[in-house]
Amino acid sequence: MGGAYNFVWQGEIQDLLSEWYVAKEGDTDVEINAALKNGKNIFFTPGHYSLNAPIQVN
Repeated sequence: MGGAYNFVWQGEIQDLLSEWYVAKEGDTDVEINAALKNGKNIFFTPGHYSLNAPIQVN
């Protein structure tokens, strides 16, 4: 039973991750904007982001 539960839960996590881009310190504005352009939601992890251009949210 536990194996089936884990399989379903992992599938849900995969679905969730397919909709989100997890931005982390060191990611560039190009990477983040590309994810947004591809329809991803952005989750920013804590950190310092040195970007050379604005994040384009439409």
